[in-house]
Amino acid sequence: MIRNKTRRHLEPPRLNLTAMVDVFTVLLVFLLKSYSADSTLVPPAPLNLPASTAMTTSEISLTITVTEKALFLDKTRIEDPEYLSANRPDIPELHDALAVLLPDTSNPSNQNLKKVTILGDRNIPYSLLKKVIFTCSQAGIQDIQLAVLQKGGRG
Repeated sequence: MIRNKTRRHLEPPRLNLTAMVDVFTVLLVFLLKSYSADSTLVPPAPLNLPASTAMTTSEISLTITVTEKALFLDKTRIEDPEYLSANRPDIPELHDALAVLLPDTSNPSNQNLKKVTILGDRNIPYSLLKKVIFTCSQAGIQDIQLAVLQKGGRG
């Protein structure tokens, strides 16, 4: 009987939320640190990128998507019916579009904005890729990167 009397006066157990909040905070920080929307490329056309074993990622400013049928600059189609022809070393319409988008080169703070990532289809001819790279360099772009798919983990 004495035991029953002492139990009646005890308070009901409370739920300790501190440990649960700590766990959720750690999960939230982990998810935010592992999420990266900056390195996600979404091409405007169906694309078959080449595979590579490179492990480095890069920041993206401008993207040029090159397929056998179309040429895009940041999801804007470049209308040039002769960009596949071999009679010119550059693509004038792409040069004009880059000149409009690129910042003033005389300002030193704008130098880091002159980066381009080229998403080239695996099946395009190398001469077309050379034309795109040549046109970018003629427009004053100093950092040209090629996007590839990362192969599975190293053995």
